[in-house]
Order: sequence, then C-alpha cells, then structure tokens
Amino acid sequence: MRFTLASFIKICLLSGSKQVSEVQKRYAITSGYDYYWTLYKAIAANAAGCEEDEVESILLSASNLSEAANNRAAYEVYLKRFGNKRTLSAVKKSVTRQFEDGIVEITFNPIFQTVEKSNSCIYSVWAMQTPPLEQSYAALACLMLRNAYRKTSLANSSFFFFDLVSDRIYSEKQITNSTSMVEKAELRKLAEIIRQVDN
Repeated sequence: MRFTLASFIKICLLSGSKQVSEVQKRYAITSGYDYYWTLYKAIAANAAGCEEDEVESILLSASNLSEAANNRAAYEVYLKRFGNKRTLSAVKKSVTRQFEDGIVEITFNPIFQTVEKSNSCIYSVWAMQTPPLEQSYAALACLMLRNAYRKTSLANSSFFFFDLVSDRIYSEKQITNSTSMVEKAELRKLAEIIRQVDN
C-alpha cells in the first residue's frame, strides 16, 4: 500500500482503531483526492520564482472553500518564513522506498530548498490540522527523509519537516537514539494492519 511521507506520519499518530479505519478507507477508495495539492503546487511555484498571479491562480483552483481557506492559511505561514529567501528554489526529486517486504511503500517528495552556509536544506511540509504533529514523529519524518535520499544527489543535504499548522520547523537535530526503533515499530505495525485488512 502506497503512502506519502505525510500520510504515513498521519497514520502513525492515530490510535489503533483509527489506524485500521484509515487502511480500510484506502482500500475502499481506488483513486484518492489530495486535499493539499494546491498548497504543494503553490509552494513549489513560489520557490521556483513564479509570479504572484500564477501562485494565486493555483490557490484559487481548490475544489471547495474549506480546502481553499486551509491551504491559503498554510501557504501564508510558508511565505512568512521563506518568501524573501534569496537562495530559495523548488525541489524536483521524488523517490519511493519500500518497507516490510514491499507491503508498505512510501513516496518522499520534498517541495523546496534553501542554501545556508553552503549547505543545502531540503524541506517537506505538514499541513494537516488533525491529528496534531508531535515532535517525535516529526523527527521520524526527518530520519526517513535522510535515509530515503542517502544514495542520491541530495545525500549531503540537511532535511527538515515544516509544520505549517503550528509554524514550527523540525530538523534532524530532533532525532534521538529511539527514533529508528520507532520507525521499525510503526512500519511493522502498519504492515500487519494491511495484511489483516487484505485478508
């Protein structure tokens, strides 16, 4: 079963019964709609140097008022932090990694990067209102990003997970000795849920 990094972190943050429901929902829906696609596209466009009119057009293309309002609010948080960064650019390097014998597949798709003291800083974002992001799982996201890009041209970069809801940026500095154990436990648990739902 395929997840984005954010959707994987989301399912990790849910309680046991809600995790099962989330997996069941994914089986029931053959083609899901990405509520945050206009946000991701708008951030990427801004980072790539597109004009404000083009970014505005992307934000206005949301399918409903709630989506438009939430994505615009998240975009404004991004803009406040990075709108004037001279070294800002878009990242176009998606990678997919398989876990637990291919039962879990996660796509990593950072949106933008900056250069700080000659070091490339790569950012993925979190925009979900619920469940709220916890530091330990933001650290997990950073660890998984680092490992996913280990054998790529971004291997020497620093990876960040930007919470656009609370306006907080998490880095690899939040990774602890237990983060890798959390990763293994969560992947194992998710794979078992998928097996059970699939039977």
